[in-house]
Amino acid sequence: MKEDVMHFKYGHRFWRGVGVGGVAVVMALPATAAFGQTAIHHDAAHDVIKSNESETSSVAAPRNKTADIVRVRFTHTDRWAVTKMRLRDYGGRWSYIGFIKTPTRHFMVWGFHNRKHWFLLRGIEDPIEVPCDGISSKVDRAKNTFRVSVPADCLDSPRWVRMGLLYFVHAHDGGYLADDALGPDVRKFLRRLRVTARLYTD
Repeated sequence: MKEDVMHFKYGHRFWRGVGVGGVAVVMALPATAAFGQTAIHHDAAHDVIKSNESETSSVAAPRNKTADIVRVRFTHTDRWAVTKMRLRDYGGRWSYIGFIKTPTRHFMVWGFHNRKHWFLLRGIEDPIEVPCDGISSKVDRAKNTFRVSVPADCLDSPRWVRMGLLYFVHAHDGGYLADDALGPDVRKFLRRLRVTARLYTD
């Protein structure tokens, strides 16, 4: 439990910057068969950063593979908000933090390596857990991939969303190894998360 609390406090500081205004990343937005749009991003390899346990400093960690996102696909339809992520190599004690901005709300999707249940939180300054039994996830260790799907009903069925992703792995010395899915300069994600353009349902 202590580990989960530590994760939440750490993530809480990250998301405050997103609420002020994350930087949009323009990508191709092909329509999907389920009446929605998809954003695909190939993230640079070797761009992991490492922060110390007190989170006061960070350095590049290009040799790390377990926190290194190499590809992400965000899809929004009238039924689901789906994130597919591929890492260079699966491993370690991880935390997955997905961000979903709608026209009226901010949501966070939290997953932990040691729990089967995923959490949906609403809000940034004082986030609260939103009941959402329909969240589904699949972690494929052999393929180094994650797939996380959130029902549109749990998000109040928005016409559009903007999505982002942060991924953390605990370092052996108590710090964190981290990558965001869209930022070309990973040091900047400590201050501001980058998110997709609006993904519409039609």
